[in-house]
Amino acid sequence: MTMTGGRRCYKCETIKPLDDFHACRRDPLGRQKLCKLCVKAYAHDNRDRLAAWAREAYRRDPDYRREVNRKWADKQKEAMSCR
Repeated sequence: MTMTGGRRCYKCETIKPLDDFHACRRDPLGRQKLCKLCVKAYAHDNRDRLAAWAREAYRRDPDYRREVNRKWADKQKEAMSCR
């Protein structure tokens, strides 16, 4: 359900202003379906599982992860130099 200037969070089912949702290019409203508070709570509750997944992904293909991290760092340097 969508209303002008707001969105219902799929997790807590509360209607909140769009500013309470992270950006998402794939969504028609340009915002994620979970509010920032629910995303934060999920990350906190699943911290160990998410960290284990990241370690495993790095272990499976360290060269790919290094390349992704290098590209991200280069993009950040470029963005900072434009300021």
